Amino acid sequence: MVTQFVKLFGAQPDYNNLKVFGCRCFSYNKGSNPSHVLELVLQLGKKFSMKDLGPLHFFLGIEVNYFEGGIHLNQSMYGAEMLEKTEMTLAKAVATPLARKHGLHEVVGSFVYISF
Repeated sequence: MVTQFVKLFGAQPDYNNLKVFGCRCFSYNKGSNPSHVLELVLQLGKKFSMKDLGPLHFFLGIEVNYFEGGIHLNQSMYGAEMLEKTEMTLAKAVATPLARKHGLHEVVGSFVYISF
């Protein structure tokens, strides 16, 4: 039997190496066959506990906005939260960070996830 997974990915899934600890899957379907995607979601629902959370708007610090030509990803809220957390919202640009009361490794680690 040819499953929807095989139609989409060209091979059977390898369930021997599959480890799921928790996952949120969001389908963004532009140009694909919606009936194939729906069938895949139904088949996944038979193997895993799933529920439809509606359209994605915010996930892992990334805001998602939809428009006719696609999607726009924005991390400004995450960046503002990191600046507020590190008390740098009013900081002025300098060549070298001057604040000593913060563990800079934590600040750098937080900002690693922002892409420009």
